[in-house]
Amino acid sequence: MKPETIALHHGYAPDSQHAVAVPIHQTTSFSFDSAQQTYLI
Repeated sequence: MKPETIALHHGYAPDSQHAVAVPIHQTTSFSFDSAQQTYLI
């Protein structure tokens, strides 16, 4: 296996449904100059 594959699957415990694929959740983060900017959103 490639290191990326090992990293993705490391620590995964199958659920009660016995799923064999690790879910991949798309996430992102944002950078703000101040807390005030987040308040205005």
